Amino acid sequence: MRREGTLRRRIGQKEKTGRILIGERGGRICEGFECGGSPFTGKDADCAGRTIVHTTSAGTRGLS
Repeated sequence: MRREGTLRRRIGQKEKTGRILIGERGGRICEGFECGGSPFTGKDADCAGRTIVHTTSAGTRGLS
């Protein structure tokens, strides 16, 4: 429940902050996100100068 609330909050902030949202839940791209957690799904995303918010149900940790 807490995670779903966080996802909804991030989607709501997307337009205001210019962040790009990438991630999945159960292998499916999260609703409102630009692409899934696989690098292949995001290969064409315009990430230049944008903060990336990444989430995955597999527990993968990102590097910044």
